[in-house]
Amino acid sequence: MRIFFLTLFILGLIVPKANSQTPSTETEHWLEKPTVSPLNNKFNQEPAYTVLDKTRIEFIDDKDNNVEEYYTLHKIIHLNDDHGIENFNKIYINVNNFSDVSAIRARTILPGGKIVELDKSNIKDLKDEDGALYKIFAFEGLEKGCDIEYFYTKRMETSYFGKVKIQDNFPIIETHFELICPKRLVFDTKLYHCQTDTRIDSLPGDKARLTMHFNEISGLEDEKYASYHVNLARIEYKLSYNNVKSRGERLFTWNELAKRIFEMYGTYSEKELKKAADLTSNNQWDRLSGDSLKIIAVENYIKKNISFRKDLEGDDVSSIEAIIKSKTANAVGLMRIYGALYETLQVEFQFVLTADRDEAVIDRSFENWDNCDYQLFYFPSVHNFLAPTKVEYRYPWIFPSWAGGTALFCKNITVGSMHSAIAEIKSVPLKNFQLTYNNLDSKLSLNAAMDSLVLDMKFIFGGYEAAIFRSGFDFLTEEQKQSAIKEYSKRSIGTETIFFSELQNTALEDGNSQKPFILHIKVKSGDLLER
Repeated sequence: MRIFFLTLFILGLIVPKANSQTPSTETEHWLEKPTVSPLNNKFNQEPAYTVLDKTRIEFIDDKDNNVEEYYTLHKIIHLNDDHGIENFNKIYINVNNFSDVSAIRARTILPGGKIVELDKSNIKDLKDEDGALYKIFAFEGLEKGCDIEYFYTKRMETSYFGKVKIQDNFPIIETHFELICPKRLVFDTKLYHCQTDTRIDSLPGDKARLTMHFNEISGLEDEKYASYHVNLARIEYKLSYNNVKSRGERLFTWNELAKRIFEMYGTYSEKELKKAADLTSNNQWDRLSGDSLKIIAVENYIKKNISFRKDLEGDDVSSIEAIIKSKTANAVGLMRIYGALYETLQVEFQFVLTADRDEAVIDRSFENWDNCDYQLFYFPSVHNFLAPTKVEYRYPWIFPSWAGGTALFCKNITVGSMHSAIAEIKSVPLKNFQLTYNNLDSKLSLNAAMDSLVLDMKFIFGGYEAAIFRSGFDFLTEEQKQSAIKEYSKRSIGTETIFFSELQNTALEDGNSQKPFILHIKVKSGDLLER
């Protein structure tokens, strides 16, 4: 994921050349008379294996002196059996409002030599439940032992950070990566879970090309409970120098990001601070003793009264005055109103950017801003965190996948009248494992006829588990809650015969006091009785 505010930092930073350049992505090599890939005995028991996986990232100067980014993916995949066919019969190309797919070609190469070319009229547009947009197409005439080949090129929203995964479930025989850019731009790369040499060549048109080549990357099974994506072999890249604008000066450092974050989230007008002070006074938060009570009061108020919409942009959802009036905010707006209120209450805090530990790593030695996906607050006086965009988690609990790894802490600094921040890359610890539990308190008795059991059961959930159940039940109607309880009883005990049920400590605010979420049911069951 790309953090949404990066474009605000990048605009105007890169100085292009006066002459426009032409993307080389239109010249992707495509054999006119391909044949099925020779059988690879090493992988003939695999459902499928990738013969070629080629990725090209290209930055060019357009005619308006802007830098455009193009992405090309070219794959050839050999399908050994029905499972392989099922995995690769459809291809999804992720697009968004900034994408422009300029080329798509695809074909099936059959063992007998027949080639079935993709009819471009069969490329469809798809929008999923989360609003993500895709181009989708299906291969025709697939059979065991055939190859599929496709490539596409799309213009991307320009970003000078990224990652390319070079491993998936199935083996890959040959992997090729290229990054092409104007010579003045110098990119750094870092390899994770793989090794190879890097080659840099000059190209016509004052361009440079960075290439990497890999042979026989084994498939990685997606094991249950394992962190799959972060353990895949991958290449990460970032722009580090612009030799026209600031030769020798490193760009996009962690300190630069911390400074930018502080400017965006932690700078308020006098009018905004006055609105924050009025809000704290009207709610009497300034009369609370201790940082924890103030932190909790502000969080519960905001999460009850202000709606978070991550897709919104503009001053109406980031200005504190507008947020108080409209009751709607995006992520920037949420961070700003929390920060202004805590500053007014004199609660010390730090802005934190973190990653989902199953998806990405914030690496102290490699400044890939693209991995800083999620916002937190850290409170040094109480050594706890708050997740402003997660309404279901309440202080001191945050979404657990956002902890257990490293994060960017924006440490506040003051020099005279100047306020800013410097970066610290530190871990976000998970809460003590003993605070998270799933307990069962059961009382069992035989009925009078001794042909069934009466079970009086309390399912008791604490910590991270409690947050999951509270959020699951909090947004349900009473009818939906009863249906959910019945389904849980059926799954856990094997019976739907419930003659009593109740939920305890269901309010999201109960997470502040670390009360357990309790599902109490009484059921009758004959399935557990044998003699």
